[in-house]
Amino acid sequence: FIIPPLTEIKPVECKRINVESCNNLIKLSEIYFPNIPFIFTSSTTVFGPTKTIEDLVDINHPTIATSNYTLHKIICENLLKNSSLNW
Repeated sequence: FIIPPLTEIKPVECKRINVESCNNLIKLSEIYFPNIPFIFTSSTTVFGPTKTIEDLVDINHPTIATSNYTLHKIICENLLKNSSLNW
C-alpha cells in the first residue's frame, strides 16, 4: 500500500496501485483460496478526526475519507466486505 505523502501527490497512480491491486488479490483469492481468511490491515485514520468523540471508536463507527490514503483503505475494506471471502 502506498502511503502519504505520495498518495496526495500522485493520486491516480496510487489509487491504481492500492485499490486495483487489492481488488485483484481479492478476486484471485476467491478463485484459488476461497477457504483461507483474507487479512487486510486497515488504519484508524479511516474513522476521521476522533478527538471530539467521547465514546470509544470501534468497527461500527462510520468511516470518512480525509485523504486519498484513507479513501483507498475504505474502498478496499468495502471490496473485501462485498467479496465471498472470510475476512
